[in-house]
Amino acid sequence: MNQRKWDFLPLTLLLLLLTAYFVAGWKASPCAGSILSALGAVVVILLIGRILYVINQKMLTGSSLLPPLFYAFLATAHPAAFCFSTLHVAALLLAVSLYSYLCFNALDSSISRLASMWLTLGCAGLLLPALLWLAPVYAVTSVSKADDKLKFWFITLFGLAIPTATWLVIAYLMGDTTPASEIFVHDWEEMTAIHHPTFYHSTPALCRILIVAVVSLVAMGGIFSRLSTYKTSQFHACLRIIVLTLCLGVLALIFWGDTATPAGLMVMAPASLLLGLYFETTRNKKASRTLLVILTLILVFERISHFV
Repeated sequence: MNQRKWDFLPLTLLLLLLTAYFVAGWKASPCAGSILSALGAVVVILLIGRILYVINQKMLTGSSLLPPLFYAFLATAHPAAFCFSTLHVAALLLAVSLYSYLCFNALDSSISRLASMWLTLGCAGLLLPALLWLAPVYAVTSVSKADDKLKFWFITLFGLAIPTATWLVIAYLMGDTTPASEIFVHDWEEMTAIHHPTFYHSTPALCRILIVAVVSLVAMGGIFSRLSTYKTSQFHACLRIIVLTLCLGVLALIFWGDTATPAGLMVMAPASLLLGLYFETTRNKKASRTLLVILTLILVFERISHFV
């Protein structure tokens, strides 16, 4: 009974801290007056956290709350994360695509997993065209798992094309006569509109970005060095999570590096899985706790800085 009590108390305190963190973030957000917008954003964030929990349970360390908690805190460090937008929908679709992608490569190389992977990525790319740069990464890292390579490439092209084709049909039925060529040109311009990263963030925000990047790289190094000790499914999942974290980090730098975009909604999805795995399995507990304390303090200071 006492053990259950002591297990329950830290979780309760953690949830209270997360709630206070969310409320403070909403108060500092550009849409602080819109409760519905904040609720929509929080629901998406919690859904993505749930997907990360399932990924961790099936392919990594089991039933651990660390990945969703890392995501909840780090993806919402930017106050604009509490303003519901198409970015949230794209992030949720990306998380579903990530789940299907990892399942296809680590657990079940079935047609349904493959189709789900491409359809959800295609839908996410329809909302945020820069995400389509992940398609070559998905394809190169997944083709070796396919039994029928011809079928793999057919489903790849078909899955990516369906969302755009469906959107064109709906637009046509609603009376939109915009030529398809103009839509493709617009998407290509979005995919090539490189924005140089800005350093006009606040000092706490810059410190947070730097620390998260450093801790993520440390986690990657620690996990990569132990890949040979993992089970086959865990090996394939971890390797691809590392690749996706690096790719999304690069996309964030060159497409979403401005001060107004909460890029953490997407980047922290795979990164949180790495952080959860690293902090749960690392042998250097003292160093990991120090990193956690530093990261926590920076997040707290960044929140406070929005009110002073």
